Amino acid sequence: MESNGKLNIWIALFLGTGIFFFFFSPKILIPWETDWCLNSKSDLLQHQWGSHALRTDEWHFPLCVTKKLNYPEGVSIVYTDSNPLLSLTAKVFKNTFKPDYQFWGLWYLLCWGLQLYFGYNLIQTLTKNEPLSLFGSLLFLLLPTLLFRIIFKGHSNLGAFWIITWSFFIYFNHDWSLNKKQILFWLLYLICLGIHAYFLPFVALLHIASITKNRPFFKPYKNSNWILINLVGVILAVLFCWVLGYFYYPAKHQGLNGYGWLSLRLDSIFHLRYAEYSSLLPSGSYDYTESEGFQFLGAGILFMSLCFVILYAIKEKVHRSKASLIAILTFGIMCIICTFQVIESDKILIIGLFLSFIWHFFILRYLYSWDKNIGLLLIYIILLLFSLTQVVRLGESTLFSFELSEKSPFIKPLQTFRSSGRFYWFHLTLNLVVMIKYLGEKFKFQEVSLGLFIIILFQLTDLSGISSRFGAGYDFKTPPNATLNTLMIGKKNLLFVGNSDENITGIALKKGITSSWFYTAHGLNPIIQKRVNDETEDFYHSRLHPNWLYLCDNLMSLRENVTHKIVFTETNYFTLNECTTCTNINEFNFLDLKLHPNFVMDSLTSEKMESFGIFSAGNLNNKDINILNSIFEKARLKLPEFSKKTSFLMVFSQGKHKQIELSKNTNEGSIKSGKYLYTIKSDGEVVKLYLNKVYMNFWNKAGINGYFIDQHEILHLFHIE
Repeated sequence: MESNGKLNIWIALFLGTGIFFFFFSPKILIPWETDWCLNSKSDLLQHQWGSHALRTDEWHFPLCVTKKLNYPEGVSIVYTDSNPLLSLTAKVFKNTFKPDYQFWGLWYLLCWGLQLYFGYNLIQTLTKNEPLSLFGSLLFLLLPTLLFRIIFKGHSNLGAFWIITWSFFIYFNHDWSLNKKQILFWLLYLICLGIHAYFLPFVALLHIASITKNRPFFKPYKNSNWILINLVGVILAVLFCWVLGYFYYPAKHQGLNGYGWLSLRLDSIFHLRYAEYSSLLPSGSYDYTESEGFQFLGAGILFMSLCFVILYAIKEKVHRSKASLIAILTFGIMCIICTFQVIESDKILIIGLFLSFIWHFFILRYLYSWDKNIGLLLIYIILLLFSLTQVVRLGESTLFSFELSEKSPFIKPLQTFRSSGRFYWFHLTLNLVVMIKYLGEKFKFQEVSLGLFIIILFQLTDLSGISSRFGAGYDFKTPPNATLNTLMIGKKNLLFVGNSDENITGIALKKGITSSWFYTAHGLNPIIQKRVNDETEDFYHSRLHPNWLYLCDNLMSLRENVTHKIVFTETNYFTLNECTTCTNINEFNFLDLKLHPNFVMDSLTSEKMESFGIFSAGNLNNKDINILNSIFEKARLKLPEFSKKTSFLMVFSQGKHKQIELSKNTNEGSIKSGKYLYTIKSDGEVVKLYLNKVYMNFWNKAGINGYFIDQHEILHLFHIE
């Protein structure tokens, strides 16, 4: 029987590897293939360059500190999310595993294998059913949330869902003593600290639940060894934090910025907002705040959840339970009330909301029937409420919200874990385990195995839109621009005046140039922030370091604040990769709409320009649109002789993309949104995006093109004479 179990694990790993390559290109497993990392427009860039800086630097204490970033103080790579454990290991073997190599592809494969391994053992512990464990463990790999976290967000360390699965395996294993469980939980704490601290609450809460299991909260244990184990564990964890650099210029909390909006929506599990993550179900409108609360189950697991609700209601005779009927009736009344608070387009979501309520209620009801731990149920409910936060949303509607005070003594945990939507990962894992266990109890193993096999195929089909896409087809050229390469000659330090750019920081690191500041989780330490502010102020007042390179992304602020002479390169414009679609892109004069609207209009009338562009850091409001219409009107009246080569670019960033209606009438016609939006990507590819292509009727006759491009792909470079 034991040999069959080992065989089934190997079969599961084989199938799991096949699923891995269904979503990921084999290219990412090759350490010296870094194009897919460096061409990423996600946080993966931050992770890679943080690790690179540590591995190319000399040894410091704490061990994870590098002085090449946030020079001269340095930074611990725990704040660049660069996987301290793997980065330190790679540094030890840097003669073999070179600093230019990447380990993220191998890390993803490791996470894949561990997620499957612990999922298999968790189900086997609860069901003692080998075939059920084999098929059930594969579903742990098909959670859209796991794929979304790696592929879309680039949060490589947060792909370690196996930490949560392992925690549940420890909790539900009844063959292990309490002391053994405490030791394993503290081992997990240390692993979390070496990977990502966001997993600590999951481990800690299940640790607490294991202590309170089947006994009153304050009843002491006869064996006091567990107290000693936990005391030693606390001491080791604090020492580990010290060694890794958690206390070394710690990042500054950004208050409650994002808490309440980076949360779970009531419809998150069944209402898709990212079309590529379902080939079978329709998607709603995109909202960037949804990314941290993205918990879509996928068509296969949604079907499995619906089957669970129906079967549980029938087999457990829920209609005979007064408590259950009262709970269901309460959910129904709540949903009816919600219909009066949502916009028309969200009313259809009420049906899904009601079924979601019932699903969670049946999960809790069945869980308590065999686990008998009120502590676990309380943790389940508390984490669910924490995921939702004080801003309760359904679709595009906000049902309930209130402001939180920054001065409250209970606010600090909310500042640390402001991306509260992630805490639903606890429920995703537990709900999946509970459903598999229930189906295994109520059906013969052949029937439930066949059912899970069909659900797996269903889920794979639904996720086929992202099949084999991640890591394939990227081509990154370093250095991306000859001017930048020339400017870095002889420089020792890099200072970004304004926003930083991880790719340019990486190029500088390869040339041995340090960086005065680098993007870190939760923001810069106050001491480092003050130093950067002072250096920026020195720049504005011509107190310059001869061996420093200064880069800025806001041309207009320089014109207003800098008193010394500046030679701008590339006619004030630079992209990381050449934009082949718009060949005259370096001829553009860029004007900041929000900061300098009057200057924009004055500039348009001051001289004839072959080409120009307007950028705006944020969404357009009504005032901005009025300004734009005035600009277009002046351009039409004052610059009537546009050549056919004239191009016009509008650049917007930071915020949700919205359709922009420009309705002011002119003698030549009206400015209005058309049918499509196109954007120019940094690799020159023109792709359809969320906005509409802007048709300027009175300019189209002159052959003028209008495009939106992302400001994050733009950086103005300059050199000081």
